[in-house]
Amino acid sequence: MASAKPRWRNLLWLAFFFLTLLWPIQRLVENYYLEVSSPGAERPLKKQQDFEKAIGQYIYVKTYEPVKDLKEFYGYLRAYTDEFLEIEIRIKTRKLTIQIEKEKIAQARLAIDFSDKQI
Repeated sequence: MASAKPRWRNLLWLAFFFLTLLWPIQRLVENYYLEVSSPGAERPLKKQQDFEKAIGQYIYVKTYEPVKDLKEFYGYLRAYTDEFLEIEIRIKTRKLTIQIEKEKIAQARLAIDFSDKQI
């Protein structure tokens, strides 16, 4: 599955394109805002199907209680089963794979990795 980065670059390109189209009209209108967004960029992961589609994607997970002394995780979803999910995170220069039980997950969603360093 493709990463979210090309989609964000496409959105930025589209914003630039529309701004160049609106540039001549800018003299006629004093203030305007151009909002560009993608409804799926940080889509919540709720159903099993959502998690299965997100394998290999960069995600955010928040837990009800600490797992390995952390309650918030940003990383790549590596596996998902009925009992747990496996996320590969980076802490400084170390890569860790952590299993989080489904019952402990308070929130999970797709996230955007702004670093160019992929795990």
